[in-house]
Amino acid sequence: MWVPRPSRVMAGSSLKQMKTIADDAVNSRRTAGAGDVPDLLDLLLEGEDPETGRAMSTAELRDNLLTFIVAGHETTALTLAWAFYLSAFDQERPRQGPQRGTGSFARPHSHRRRPAQSALLPHDH
Repeated sequence: MWVPRPSRVMAGSSLKQMKTIADDAVNSRRTAGAGDVPDLLDLLLEGEDPETGRAMSTAELRDNLLTFIVAGHETTALTLAWAFYLSAFDQERPRQGPQRGTGSFARPHSHRRRPAQSALLPHDH
C-alpha cells in the first residue's frame, strides 16, 4: 500500500539522479564492453535467465546495481558502528593506537575478551 510521505518528495530528485547515473553506467559499459577483470556490472550484463535466455533490461540492471551499492554501504556502516560501540564500553583495553611499525594494537596478556568482542578484535598468536 502506497502512503504519501514528505521524505519521498524531498528524496525524489536525488533518487532520480542516482538512477540516471546508474543508467549511464549501464549504457556506457554496454557500448565499451567488459574490461580485463570483470566487475559486478559486467557479471550483471552477462547474466541471463536460464530457462528463457532473456537478459535484464537497463531498468532491471540499474535497480540491481543500486541495490548492491546501497546494501554494501549499509552493511559496512553497521559493522563500523558496532565495532565502535563495543570498543567504547571496553574499559580493560588500553586506549592506545597501533604500535609503531607493528600494525597491531597493544594489549596486555591478561586481557580477557567478551564473546561479542572476539568476533571483532584480532586473535592473539
